[in-house]
Amino acid sequence: MGAPSNARTKAKAKAKTNRVLVRWAQKHHAVVHMNIKRVVLTLGVAGLVAVVGGGFAFYSVTFKGNLKPNETPLPDGTRPIIDGFVNLFAVPLTTPGKVALVDCGNDPEAKAIKAALATGKAEVAAIFITHAHSDHIAGCTAFPGVPVYALQSEVDGVEGRVGFNGPVTGFSGPKDLGVRVSNPLKDGDDVDVDGVVFHVYATPGHTVGSAVYRARQTVFFGDAAGAKEPHRLVGPVGLFSDNEAQGRTSLRAIGADLAQHPEVTTFAFGHTGAIPADAAGLQSL
Repeated sequence: MGAPSNARTKAKAKAKTNRVLVRWAQKHHAVVHMNIKRVVLTLGVAGLVAVVGGGFAFYSVTFKGNLKPNETPLPDGTRPIIDGFVNLFAVPLTTPGKVALVDCGNDPEAKAIKAALATGKAEVAAIFITHAHSDHIAGCTAFPGVPVYALQSEVDGVEGRVGFNGPVTGFSGPKDLGVRVSNPLKDGDDVDVDGVVFHVYATPGHTVGSAVYRARQTVFFGDAAGAKEPHRLVGPVGLFSDNEAQGRTSLRAIGADLAQHPEVTTFAFGHTGAIPADAAGLQSL
């Protein structure tokens, strides 16, 4: 009888031990699970705070105080067209109904451009690209056969062979949107399109081949410059620029030249409203 009794005693002891171990494991699993949830929640809140804080900082640097764009025609008859968050411009040429575009927007179908041009039954005769960021060139393919102008130093960017080096733009590699430059330009060129001369300024900084164009009474900056409220001129946004300091140097040089062109009445930009011409403001950037 002794042996079976000992066996039962050992079995009961083992069962008791197992119950204790199970209760311990359950208790500590719950604690560990709770701690993990706390850590995840804490990290989630911290991440949310970081994202919100970063977003606010991004907004403050990029958009806060920007002069709001509108589609009111400029003094020389140039028509701003808003395509989502970017502006482009239809410059009237000598032949009635013909325009040249400065940039071609963010929409590959160019719906906003075509709708705006349809109201005046306008025909696009040329496209001048300020720089190769996709929000300024995506719509170019909607106008097949139209001559496309850009600085020679920006052609590889436009045609998707090289990317960009800005803090934000550097994250995306080259992207070929199908746009092809038919007419490469160099600094100082004067291009006559149906009686309207487009003067070309090389403005490296925002991108390596950024261009600014002077035509009729307006200077078109793309993203090389912008405007804050009420009408304060600002340089390129550093987050999206290859070299912000170089961009400001380029603008000062343009300001010196524009001081010799009193016929210029307006500065027009890619993401903000237009302002009265301010050559002195450019020179002070």
